[in-house]
Amino acid sequence: GCGPFIDPVTGDLVTLNPVITLPDVVGICENSLPTRINAPDEVDGYRWFQILPSGDEVLLSEESFVDISEIGTYRYEIYDLIDQEGVIIECSSTKEFMVISSSIASVESVLKEEDSGLFTVTINVSGIGDYEFSLNDIDGPYGDENVFSGLEEGSYVIYIRDKKGCGTIDVRVILSFPPTGFPTFFS
Repeated sequence: GCGPFIDPVTGDLVTLNPVITLPDVVGICENSLPTRINAPDEVDGYRWFQILPSGDEVLLSEESFVDISEIGTYRYEIYDLIDQEGVIIECSSTKEFMVISSSIASVESVLKEEDSGLFTVTINVSGIGDYEFSLNDIDGPYGDENVFSGLEEGSYVIYIRDKKGCGTIDVRVILSFPPTGFPTFFS
């Protein structure tokens, strides 16, 4: 069988079932359906199933990828073929995962505040995605915080990235003090 059993040489507990590294939640982008999900695991075979609300399963693919067009619950199965004394057996592992919808962010507002010669910028976004933010570097580091404090006068680019890979947008922000002799606000 596939195990578990004790390795006679090392004494370790061994199983021949492959290890699954697919995440519990996979995001698909609203604007690019269907979305191809590639298996992160190198094995002999693959099966991708959609789990219907009734509990029935529909086989979608036996390739190392599947094209997904709707949110919901899916099952990922992988297997290795093992030769045990001339008999080929299939050792498999399986995992349910959720597919959720995501999208690129929309900027609702950019708030700039000045205090003691330094600026704070708050970027408010909307959308169905889960977003992260970076200051002046599209490669990051990114964080969950949408507030940037302690900024000096100057020009900045704030990058907003969808955590599920649906895209990155940028907002250019110029921070400057009003000209000398003019009030901050006038009408």
